[in-house]
Amino acid sequence: MNNKILGGLIAFVMAAFFLTPYCGFLFDCGCTWPWAGLDVDCNNHNPDALHKCPWCGNYVKGFISSTIIIGGAALAAYSLNNRHLFMRMTVAAIFFVISGFITGWISAALQGYPHFII
Repeated sequence: MNNKILGGLIAFVMAAFFLTPYCGFLFDCGCTWPWAGLDVDCNNHNPDALHKCPWCGNYVKGFISSTIIIGGAALAAYSLNNRHLFMRMTVAAIFFVISGFITGWISAALQGYPHFII
């Protein structure tokens, strides 16, 4: 398997793994690591919550954001014109953080979610 395909696959898996804790970081919604409950404590599951997580509470925005973040990170790692796997993962990680922040900010703004990181 060449580094393009391997980089894309690793980036895809890592982005999918880190997405839920990043959701909790961005929105302070209760989402966390898989071994700590994943989305069990997300405010989306609380019927009394005044505001619901923008990604968990709105499946369309969550799906679009997740597709951009995970697919984009994998595509960034795959398409990088560099042989080194480390560089592919670095570019994928940068894409993950930036695209997650942007799509999170847009989702929070569209839904009037007051607990976004900024």
